Amino acid sequence: MGKSKKGSVADEGKPADAARPMGPTGGIDFSEAGVEAAAAQVQLGHVSKPHARDAWERAKPWMLEQRQKLEGLGWAPVDKARTELYVLKRMAPHGSFTDDGFVYVRVPAKFIDFTRSAKARDASADGEEAELKRRGIRSKKRENAPSHALNDPLVWKIKIDGAESTEADRVPNVALDVVQPMENIMYLVMTLAPGLIRLHASRKDAMLPGSHTQETRDDPVAPSVRHSAIFAASEQLARVLPPAFWFKRNSEHLRKILGDAEFEAAEAAANDEERATSRILGDVAERTWEEMLPPPEQKKKKSKKAAAAAAANNHSATDSSPLAGSPMEAPPTAIAV
Repeated sequence: MGKSKKGSVADEGKPADAARPMGPTGGIDFSEAGVEAAAAQVQLGHVSKPHARDAWERAKPWMLEQRQKLEGLGWAPVDKARTELYVLKRMAPHGSFTDDGFVYVRVPAKFIDFTRSAKARDASADGEEAELKRRGIRSKKRENAPSHALNDPLVWKIKIDGAESTEADRVPNVALDVVQPMENIMYLVMTLAPGLIRLHASRKDAMLPGSHTQETRDDPVAPSVRHSAIFAASEQLARVLPPAFWFKRNSEHLRKILGDAEFEAAEAAANDEERATSRILGDVAERTWEEMLPPPEQKKKKSKKAAAAAAANNHSATDSSPLAGSPMEAPPTAIAV
């Protein structure tokens, strides 16, 4: 956790809505640049390109199961290149613009194609391609090299998990916000090559979980609730390994894919927040604010109105029900054939 300052800031009279955290921003980095730093963070000795290659081969049957599930959720199969395990597409979200109106999920046959897609593009190659485009020459080499990046914002969504928790020991962090089959694809790649994919999010004015307390003031004229909580002016979250629950939920498959010892090591790292995630808070301070409540007389009036409305609904329901003692239609008789 980053450096933070703790003080006391009184915000008397501030409405409760002003104490809510601002919406998060973030995304998914898909780059080979973060692999080295992630290796030092996760401390998993078995992680290597040969292990990722062999584990991906063992994972193919499970990855094909994810394809079937996605097809059941509306994704359609697409003609694939010989280097791909499968390609799926579906209509792009309403209001978004793509080349052909679709978004794609491309899963390569070999794990190295994920790594190749994450390599930084050479600036000279970009310049050469731009020059060819200016002269009206299409680069077949570029066209025939589809990207297997897993960071299209129209496809892959993230969320801050635990942001609204009231548990003091629940630490918020960023996680995927997609259906389970897509979660399995992305999280497996993160497991085999930590740092190749980095989930990140940030938000301002974030309330720390478990810090919110409230005290009701029963003033007969102006009753109120006094709130107190600890806020961080900023919160930055990142993840390089899947959440621990994902390892537990898929332990049977992952043991076969990774190996027993490797699975247990990866699961232990996922359970360690310092190895799997990072969280930096800025300018931490306590804040208090008042929420005004309606006077007791108004509460009584509202209660009477609510009771009268409930009684009217009950009376209406009684009138529409069959009268007691009225003949009821007999159920149809079954006919044996």
